[in-house]
Amino acid sequence: MRLNLSGIAAIFIVLSGCTVQAPIPTSGLQLWLKADAGVTLNGSSVSKWTDQSSNGNDAFELDSPRQPLFVRDGLNGKPVIRFDGVDDRLGLTGSKRMSQISLFIVLKIDSSALESDPIVFGDLDTDGRVWGINLQNNDSGDSPDTINVFSGFNCRARAASSHCAAFGLWHNISVVTNGVIWNTTLRANGMDAHIAHAGNNMIMSVPIGNSTGTGVGGIGGTDGVRPPIGRTATKCDIAEVILYDTVLSDSLRRSVEMYLGRKYGLPPANQGG
Repeated sequence: MRLNLSGIAAIFIVLSGCTVQAPIPTSGLQLWLKADAGVTLNGSSVSKWTDQSSNGNDAFELDSPRQPLFVRDGLNGKPVIRFDGVDDRLGLTGSKRMSQISLFIVLKIDSSALESDPIVFGDLDTDGRVWGINLQNNDSGDSPDTINVFSGFNCRARAASSHCAAFGLWHNISVVTNGVIWNTTLRANGMDAHIAHAGNNMIMSVPIGNSTGTGVGGIGGTDGVRPPIGRTATKCDIAEVILYDTVLSDSLRRSVEMYLGRKYGLPPANQGG
């Protein structure tokens, strides 16, 4: 049988005489955070989440009360990072601007967050200059079936899929934005979401974060200029985040979804997709 590895820049690691291929495509990979590697603890809290892409785009929080919790057996026998929905966040570093984005995230959101604009990844700041996703917020009518992909405050691609944002359930999410915010697609647990547009369409020129890990860009919340600290806090568990600065082909996108599904016991892998 011939294996087609087109488009995948293979990384090989030699372990006890065995050669192991990296489980995901590496071309265009900018950020790879997984709770089973690269986590620096301050007691039971996470002070730093080291980027496994080799780009050094780490996530961290120096203020101890705002550091999320490390949960050792959170999903399928693997650890997760837990954000309290009050003020926990990890600031993102990496100032390279992107016009194309492919994001993969494994997460579970919970009720009882204190604020109404919970950000899972990204920032709500300047239109067209930031990018992110949020679930169970005012713009989506607090719907369990809607995820907002946004650029700033007034530019959104609203993705609808059954239970894609339901509280208490694990979700294997992939989002691709190509050039402008309205050119966005989203899949939840391997299922294509219906996309509706809201606000203004904006050309993408967005960074992951910034050099200091403060201000623009965050996981579980943000410290952006707008809105004030704490307003964007999300009560959630996150197991893994993978980000590319390119639009992956559908086959490569599926391969990352399958990797995450197999690892965490989620669709599409556990549905035979």
